[in-house]
Amino acid sequence: MVARIFHYLWLSLVAALFVVAVVLAAGRLWVPVLGDYRAEIEAHATDVLHKTVTIGRIVGTWRGLNPVLKLQDVAIADPDRPEAALAIDEIWIGIDVKNYLRDRRLLLESIDVIGADVTIIRAPDGKFHIARLGNDTGDNT
Repeated sequence: MVARIFHYLWLSLVAALFVVAVVLAAGRLWVPVLGDYRAEIEAHATDVLHKTVTIGRIVGTWRGLNPVLKLQDVAIADPDRPEAALAIDEIWIGIDVKNYLRDRRLLLESIDVIGADVTIIRAPDGKFHIARLGNDTGDNT
């Protein structure tokens, strides 16, 4: 009787590990496809920041169990002053998988900016803005 219970527990454990392995493999294969959405990501970032955002390349990868989008050669420019564009070598955007699986909402886990020379200014009202982009960068918080 005890041997039969252990046998069923063992088979359940093996089946659970197999399912986890298949899900992780499918996720790892799916993330690089996110790079095909460059135009949509540029358009959304342009709408949010009220600035023209261009992305040179998007690479999908993983950090631990969370997918990460690496946006490379990013330029953020004010349409009225294109000469004052902010150039960023790379931005890593981590996606919170646990929250997405639980609530079906896409939230960011992290944003890492790599290779940017910026000056952040705090206005008298307490809001922040980037010196090259002026005062109108979204909600400035």
